[in-house]
Amino acid sequence: STFTGLDSINGGGGADILNLNILSGGALPSVTVNNIPTLNIRSAVSLGGDVSGYTNLATVNVTTGTAITALTAATTTAINVSGVTGAVTANGGSTQTVSTSGGAVSLGGTTAAAGAISVTHTAQAANTISVDGGTTVNVTSSGRAATGTIIVGSATKPTDAITVTATGSDYVADLATGITLAGITTNG
Repeated sequence: STFTGLDSINGGGGADILNLNILSGGALPSVTVNNIPTLNIRSAVSLGGDVSGYTNLATVNVTTGTAITALTAATTTAINVSGVTGAVTANGGSTQTVSTSGGAVSLGGTTAAAGAISVTHTAQAANTISVDGGTTVNVTSSGRAATGTIIVGSATKPTDAITVTATGSDYVADLATGITLAGITTNG
């Protein structure tokens, strides 16, 4: 069925799961959702949405998508993004775990995560990975070009350890010729 702004969903007790397939539009409708601990989203288009008002939502999983333009969750909701082939922007969440194969990544730019943040980017190229806030931060980037940047803690510093692993043909070639690469900044 169609999920619209007039819907109100209450899962009651238990381990309810709401599965959404977004075929067009690109934005989650403003709806009332209560007592659904897990929200699974598959999107055929670039997706944005604010689920911070969903009551008792423990986890939001975006498992397919071309890009996440803006996903916001409450500090009690884990954000998990995988299978996205483009840019990812997420704010809030109890934790943030992102795996992408293209585009820029921006986490916590307006609202930092409350807990651990993990980013795996398999084709960073010249894109920027920017992470603000959280506790521990782990960034793993491959396919990084010399102009690709990784910034952790620019606006809000993480409160615990920061680990950055970046590889790529341009990176290796530049190290071999003795050029110092800029582009990885950590503050924490």
